[in-house]
Amino acid sequence: MDSDLTARLELFELSGQTPDGVVPFVASELKGLDITGGLTDDNAGTFTSHLIMALTRLLTGDDSVANGETGSPAYQEVVAEVPEALSAAQELASRISDRFNLTVPLAELEFLTIHLATIMQIN
Repeated sequence: MDSDLTARLELFELSGQTPDGVVPFVASELKGLDITGGLTDDNAGTFTSHLIMALTRLLTGDDSVANGETGSPAYQEVVAEVPEALSAAQELASRISDRFNLTVPLAELEFLTIHLATIMQIN
């Protein structure tokens, strides 16, 4: 993980706007994804921010994405091209459930699948 991605995590932590445990959880997930040491802010920054903000929304009761559209063409394309990304997103959702006692809505799961596919293609 490069220094810019680490700095992104630190900024979220220092902002005081994220619930306790969110940033360390995301940092741990990034370490697990960084198989080759190639995660950078350029290729994982959007995923990092999305996951932190999604967890913050869910933990603070904001369900604005929970009822969002699902099955977008982009999602369908990603699942067809990188089917293991869906499994990775489902496993991540399971860890989120275990750690935070949350259910990840389908719309969020699809966003995570798209982000994870990008990371999986790099790593």
